[in-house]
Amino acid sequence: MGRLNGKVAIVTGAGRGIGRATAKLFAAEGAKVAILSLTPANVDAVVAEIKASGGTALGVPCDISDAEQIKAAVEKIVESYGGIDVLVNNAFDPTAPFSSIIDLPAEQLQRNFDVGPIAYLRMMQACYPHLKA
Repeated sequence: MGRLNGKVAIVTGAGRGIGRATAKLFAAEGAKVAILSLTPANVDAVVAEIKASGGTALGVPCDISDAEQIKAAVEKIVESYGGIDVLVNNAFDPTAPFSSIIDLPAEQLQRNFDVGPIAYLRMMQACYPHLKA
């Protein structure tokens, strides 16, 4: 334990599933964790769990398909924690259907890109200037 003491970690999609487990593990290892998720109630629940276990967490509800929300979230984290050491781009849209190409609407494909690779790129670009050495 304590392998991440003094580190700041952002975990997207941290409101449930793998993101939640990752955030809790990072906090147990001593990191200050920023919990990003679309659903405020999930954000609050994970922050409460981490704090109840003696960890440090900051909840930031964020729609990662929105570039402005990404920028605002990163700014809030940097203001609170002073920088960033780790980014876990875990968020995704669980409503994406597993359909054939014939049945896949272009709008759904665009949504998959907006909350997948495009959001991941925007998140990395927003974090980069604030990375600690």
